Amino acid sequence: MALVVSMIVGLLSMPSATVFALARYLRHRRAVPDDRRVTIGAFVGIGLLVAFGLYFAAATLSIDHACSRPRAGNLCGMIGAVVIGPIVASLGIVIVSVIGLPVAARRR
Repeated sequence: MALVVSMIVGLLSMPSATVFALARYLRHRRAVPDDRRVTIGAFVGIGLLVAFGLYFAAATLSIDHACSRPRAGNLCGMIGAVVIGPIVASLGIVIVSVIGLPVAARRR
């Protein structure tokens, strides 16, 4: 039962992080003048780069850890690919959108 719940959380984390990042970008677009605005291409590119990098690292490490036991079984890597990887990639997207998008214009 716990594995099923964690799989659902893992699979729903990516769409929810994407919705959060989109809402954050729209808020950034309304609050920051045109000359200081982050472009959508740069934001998507950096977000995808961070998400893929974190997914690969987290999935690789968690699969290695889960499958290192002698009686791991055939589906030992499922937890890393379906649960841990997407959750860590989603956290990366949220962190990029919080740190990379100022909501209010910075004063000099």
